[in-house]
Parts: sequence; structure tokens; C-alpha cells
Amino acid sequence: MGTSDMTVARKAPLWAVGQVSAQIFRDLPSLLLLFYMTQLLAIPPAMAGVAIFVPKLFWAVLCDGVVGIVSDRWKQRFARRHFLLIGAVLAPVAMILLFDGTNVGTPEAKALHISVVLAFYMLVFALFSVPHLAIGTEIGRTPAQSATVMAWRVAFSAVGLLVGNSAAPYLIQSMGGTLDAYRQVAMMMAAVCSLALVISWFGARDVETVVRDRPPAGSALRAVLGNGALLTLFLVLMLQLIGSGMAYASLAYVFTYNLAYPEPLKTLGVFVLITAVFAMGSQPLWVQIARRLGKRAGLIIASLGYAGSLFAPMLLVPGDERAAYLIGAAMGLFNSGCYLNIYALLSDLVEHQGATTGDSRAGLYAGLFSAGDKIGFAIGGTLLTGLVLGSFGFAAGAATQSAQAEAGIWIAYAVIPGSIILSTVAMAALAIKVPKPRPVAA
Repeated sequence: MGTSDMTVARKAPLWAVGQVSAQIFRDLPSLLLLFYMTQLLAIPPAMAGVAIFVPKLFWAVLCDGVVGIVSDRWKQRFARRHFLLIGAVLAPVAMILLFDGTNVGTPEAKALHISVVLAFYMLVFALFSVPHLAIGTEIGRTPAQSATVMAWRVAFSAVGLLVGNSAAPYLIQSMGGTLDAYRQVAMMMAAVCSLALVISWFGARDVETVVRDRPPAGSALRAVLGNGALLTLFLVLMLQLIGSGMAYASLAYVFTYNLAYPEPLKTLGVFVLITAVFAMGSQPLWVQIARRLGKRAGLIIASLGYAGSLFAPMLLVPGDERAAYLIGAAMGLFNSGCYLNIYALLSDLVEHQGATTGDSRAGLYAGLFSAGDKIGFAIGGTLLTGLVLGSFGFAAGAATQSAQAEAGIWIAYAVIPGSIILSTVAMAALAIKVPKPRPVAA
């Protein structure tokens, strides 16, 4: 094992612990916030979707872009890893405020309250998620190393799924599913996020960055628009996240109404637990596929399997939890493969940029992809899901739904997301270009 490989083996796991925070911050609102607003605060789904979508879209683009550029320009004076400490302090505040249980006033007033708090939440998210991803792209300096680094990232994403998307809904249901239950669980999640970011800050010390010349001011847009490979990969990521966001936001509704589970949030917690376990356990497999068949082939295989796992629940008999858990295993296996290959390709592009131009632009590219992560989930998990449910007559807070509303839930969960994921298979096959590996000194 060469010196650089030893560095990757030593730094990548500790650095990747920070992804637990990023995953909880991204997925917990995507999984539960729309459900929380419609079922407990009695906000109509379309209104709730817009209230979440607006700060996620516009604020995320601004915050992630600015943090990415600033972390590039300041990295010799203020190390990227120090942003993780800022996140460790502010993340608990943002998480607790988002699920503070405020239930006074009109639906419009409650929706506005959530929207304002979510804007602060997205700012905090940007402060730690963008530098964290940028550090990861700089740890892996070869295609083989990038796959290993991003495998650790996906593995700890699965830990975040386990904590935020499995334990959180299970605990909320166990505590009665009340506003106070949401608030108490938010405090638990806040503590986990802060601890994970401190560990990642420690693990990211002394990460070598690729920088020879200070990037000229105003060149960020040219750096992005002039990189066709980056833009294609970004579009694939966006589409994947739009589909995933719709599926995540609709899953609680599927379990509650279409499949009629008696304790849907507990079932959701077990489902996500199984998903997370298979996502973690499958990473060595995806690393080997990436090395032997290539990352583009790995992305195609994973995307086909993920699309199939989205359509599969439509075949289930209501009340059959065991079959749902098998689908959760397939979802964890294939969805994790999609993200490992996408972000490993991003790492390769960052290294190629540094080798050919003198500056990797890791912060800029991480900001772009981090914003895409949040925007994709916002478009799919809030705006589109809310609009689809609303257009099919979903009744917020109702114990049962009409056949038309249940059809709308299936469309939001499976039909649209599965079709979107299938479209990325064609894009990966026809448009993604893999940079040729360059030699790296041992």
C-alpha cells in the first residue's frame, strides 16, 4: 500500500462520520416534514409543499454556492474543516427550531413559520455540508481511491439513515406521534449531528489540497459552464434526487393509506433500518464493480435496480410488512450504488481539474453538487409530491383517503420517481464521460 493509500485508509473513515449529520439534515425533513405539516399542523399539502420548497430552492442555491466559493478562496487562511465546527454548534439549534411544535394561528401562518425556520436550517446545512464534501473529493487522489473514499461516505450515509430515518420515526410513533414527540426526537437528532461533525473535524486535519494559483474573482460561473462532463453528471444527480425525494416524502403516506399498516411510522422505521443495513453492507460490492466494470457501468446497474425497487411496492398486498422489508433491502442495495458512483465520478473530475488547470475547484464543485442534492430533494420531496397529492384530492389529516387520493400517492411514490430514475440510465449510457486516470506520486 503506497503512502497516499495509507492516508486514505486513515483519514477517510473519520472524515466520513460527518456524513451522518448531512444525511440526517437532508433526509429527516424530506421524510417527515411534509407529513408533520399536513397531519399534525393541518396545513394543506400543496401549501406545505410550497412552504418547504421555496427556502430549499432559492436559499440553498445561494448558500451552497457562496460557501463553496468562500471555502475555496479562504482555504489557506481558514481551513475547510473549521466549517464543520461551526456546523457542530449551529446544527442543534436549527434542528430543534424546525420541529419546535408551533401549532398556533392559521394554516398560512404556520406554513410561513416553517418556511422562515427552514431558511435558517438550510444556511446551517450549507455551512458544514459543502466543505465536508469538498474535503472528501481532495482525500481520494486516484480513481481507485475516490471509489474507496465515497464508499465510506455512502456507508456513513446509511448510518445517518439508520439514526434519522429509522430510529426517528420509530421513536416518534412510540412516544405517541404527538408534536411533543417530534420535538423530543429532534433534540436527540441534534445531539447526534453535533457529535458526528466534531469527529469529522478531527478526522479531516492535515488533508492536502490541490492549489497553485488563487482562482480569479468572477470565474466560478465559467468554471462550471465550461465543464460539460461536470454538468452532465450534475443533471444525473438532480434527476436521481428528484425521484428519490418524491419516494421519500410519499413513503409515510403509502404505509399509512395504500398499504394500511397499523403503526405506519414504526413500520417505516424498520423499513429504513433494513435499507440502511443493506446500503452499508453493499459498499465493498459497489467498489469492486466500479473497479472492474467502471463507475459508469456501476451507475447504470444500480439505477436499473433502484427503479425496479420503486415500482415493486405497487404489487404488495395491504398489510404484508415482510414483503415490504424485502423491497427495503433492494432499495438500500441499489440506491447506495447510485450515489457511490456519482460522487466517485465527481471526485475524479475534481482531481482531473486540479491536474490540468492548477486548482481543483473542490469547494465550488462541492457547493454545486450540495445545492443540487438539496434542490433535487426539494423539487421532488416537497413541491412535486405536495402538488401531486393535492391534485388527486388528498385530505390533510384524514383517517382514510379516497381511491383517487390513494392513486395519487402511488403516482407520487412509484410511477413518477421510477420513470425519472430510468431516464438517468439512458443519460449515463450515452452522455457521461469518465476522465482518464492520471498518475499520482506514491
